[in-house]
Amino acid sequence: NVSYMEIGFGDGTNLGMSSSKWNILYIDNIALYPPKCVPSQSSLQADITEDCVVNYDDLDVFSDNWLLAGYTVSATAVSDDDLVLYYDFNGDAVDSVAGNDGTVQNLGSAATYEAGHDNQCIHFDATSGTSGSNMIIPEAALASLDDEVTFSFWLKKDEYSPQWYQALFAGHGVATGQCEIFKGYAPAEATNMQTTFSVGSDGCVAWQSWDSIPGLFDDDDPTIYTDWNHYAVVKNVKLGYIYLYINGELEQFISGKYKPVTGCDKFRLGSSASIENIDDYNFCKASFDEFKMYKRALTHAEILTLAGQSSATVPLSMFDGADDSDFNTDEAVDFKDYAILANEWLVEDLWP
Repeated sequence: NVSYMEIGFGDGTNLGMSSSKWNILYIDNIALYPPKCVPSQSSLQADITEDCVVNYDDLDVFSDNWLLAGYTVSATAVSDDDLVLYYDFNGDAVDSVAGNDGTVQNLGSAATYEAGHDNQCIHFDATSGTSGSNMIIPEAALASLDDEVTFSFWLKKDEYSPQWYQALFAGHGVATGQCEIFKGYAPAEATNMQTTFSVGSDGCVAWQSWDSIPGLFDDDDPTIYTDWNHYAVVKNVKLGYIYLYINGELEQFISGKYKPVTGCDKFRLGSSASIENIDDYNFCKASFDEFKMYKRALTHAEILTLAGQSSATVPLSMFDGADDSDFNTDEAVDFKDYAILANEWLVEDLWP
């Protein structure tokens, strides 16, 4: 309700200096602005979206992070009740769970059984993206998947900087028109070589139809590429969570991923495969051992056992920005944080 304003020096009657120091001062381009949103000046704790008001946009983000927490976990035994398939690759591609044996295809170079992480492994020695070997996993092995899945395997890459995109595995739903329900690109340091795992798909629009999680590796540590490392990819469709573990450590977590993992009827290990009836491609140069698939989302404690580790610590910040919802900074998103959000509900804090 400002009705009058003066611009100048002093209080309007006294300049606050002697006349000997007077001079001419020019003032131009005076503008008045209403208070505006300056997030750095806001006192709101629950303004996750940084629009200077606590509303449904913040509640939406907060609900996605609800009950996430940092934790320390110890390894526990893994139940095999929901183990769907298991290839130990000790000289063959036999599935020891339900007899869904793999079919090895030599499509330019031969796959071999060699010394692995545990006894023997299978080694795919591709010579190019279109020449190599792979293994067909039968459709029956994937038929029982519902809303949860876990892939667990040991991997040793041949190369630190491959010359072409190399796929670890690929799975499609040919009958249902679901591309890349499952896909894994081999860890790579080379420029423009992605390290991505796709788990879930509802169509064939590239990158829009499937749920993916990137792997962010330390390029200063080449052992993550060419030594034996344990990988586990976990998806819970109902919760919308995907986890990527490497050697028992949570490497990446992403939420909001609800695309189905059902319907896979074409699966290749060691290469990509097209949903159409054309040749396989993106063959990899790598060794696989202890390849397992579960029809449930294994816990971190169980992943530790599969990776041969005893414990791990995960900060809340690993959970896809969940620490932005931890208003009281106690490493958990819970009712204490909700109370702060409720107290600031619909409060707007503009500056100045």
